[in-house]
Amino acid sequence: MRLFHVGRIDKRRILIFRVAFCNSLDEKDIEKIFRKLDSLEKKFGLAIQLFNSENIVSWRHILYACNIASANWRKGFKISRKLSLEILLYTSCQHQIDVGVKRVGLRPGDRYSWIVIVGENIDDNVIGEILDELDANITFMRFDIDPTHIMRVYGVYEEELKLSLKSSENVEEALLNCIIPRMNMVVLREKIV
Repeated sequence: MRLFHVGRIDKRRILIFRVAFCNSLDEKDIEKIFRKLDSLEKKFGLAIQLFNSENIVSWRHILYACNIASANWRKGFKISRKLSLEILLYTSCQHQIDVGVKRVGLRPGDRYSWIVIVGENIDDNVIGEILDELDANITFMRFDIDPTHIMRVYGVYEEELKLSLKSSENVEEALLNCIIPRMNMVVLREKIV
């Protein structure tokens, strides 16, 4: 497993990796983390988002959401005021922030999280400061997904997954093939509602 999963959007880099918090999170920790992230985003000109690990298929799930969110953001199809929130919305396949946060956001008791950092100037010092502020470390632990849980979270039907499995290498890829169209529908639902 690679430490960082990297992509690019225009001149901006995308870094995606897992972190382990030094302690299980409670409500106050989560509030504090997001205040710190807001400050770090402003300080470094970044978009930073954290996700509940058990509701994310893989790093590619987040990367696809980043690409879709950024493309729509560039075209002026913005749902929120911040790119980091757009990424959360597309990752969650939701157009309402509170529903998206409930689906993929941090929760009390969380010990692990996916993190995405998007920006032009991301170096080791920036990553180090973000990790220090989060009181977290990069983790190399392997996490297995629960396909039934992911299907329930994203409303993927069993028949849909079976059909997707025919053209996919594994369950993870099949789930992503079911979830990505839902990501693309987020901006359309926003326009319709």
